[in-house]
Amino acid sequence: MKRILNLLFSIACSLMIITGAVKFTVEFKELYYWDIRNLNISKITNMTEDELKLNYDYLIDYNTSSSEDEFELPTLTSSPEGKIHFEEVRNIFQNVDKLFYITLIISLIGIYINI
Repeated sequence: MKRILNLLFSIACSLMIITGAVKFTVEFKELYYWDIRNLNISKITNMTEDELKLNYDYLIDYNTSSSEDEFELPTLTSSPEGKIHFEEVRNIFQNVDKLFYITLIISLIGIYINI
């Protein structure tokens, strides 16, 4: 029985690390700000760096929030299909967030039991 519990705790811990890495990467805005500068995205898109950051910040905040606001980028237009896409992406991020917290709790319980 202890082997099965350890296996379950190991799986939970692995999933917690993976979902935590996803959450960290998505919410680490400085990485994307660096990409804007390093990849010359403002020149390629004919948008200012501030405009790119504004739209990116909105996109990340929209995808990581649990509010039911309608998707509307500050300075760019979106097709109905694009809006549906980002609603689906937000749902994926919500599920990743839930999985992270569930596996965090299971991992902490597993650590406590094993100590």
